[in-house]
Amino acid sequence: MMINYIFNKMLKKINVVLCKFLSNLKYSKAGKFYLVQGLLTRGKGQISIGRGVEIGCIDSPYFYSSYCYLEAREIDSKIKIGNNVKINNNFSCISVVDVLIEDNVLIGLNVQIVDSNFHDLNVERRGKSNAKINSGAVIIGEGSFIGNNVIILKGSNILPGTVVPAGSVVR
Repeated sequence: MMINYIFNKMLKKINVVLCKFLSNLKYSKAGKFYLVQGLLTRGKGQISIGRGVEIGCIDSPYFYSSYCYLEAREIDSKIKIGNNVKINNNFSCISVVDVLIEDNVLIGLNVQIVDSNFHDLNVERRGKSNAKINSGAVIIGEGSFIGNNVIILKGSNILPGTVVPAGSVVR
């Protein structure tokens, strides 16, 4: 039992340090938050993390093989995570405009949030499109519960207290 505890602690530390080393974007924090899993931050925009946020969960799949990925892609891109948000393993959020996760939100395992299509759907323009043209802010209301394996797409506005069932695609 003690060996398992030491092994878990060592792997967690390696994951957190490696992600910090690979990150190219600093984030602001409103207070103390808890990194149980690595947090990789990329881009040119702004990422802010509230007080009491927990990222990762030891007793859950993907703890040893994944990390949390936050990317504020453009200079004016923003990701804001409110206070007391709990995020399970293998979470990714990519913003071209704005992603807002309000206070007291619970986010399940393997959740993806994107606020852009990133490419035009028209085949002639697909490789040349501007991600901002195909974007729309995402808002996740206070006290919402996002189940496992959920994908939240551009322009989504999840009302406060909403439960999004596992496996859903929100658009």
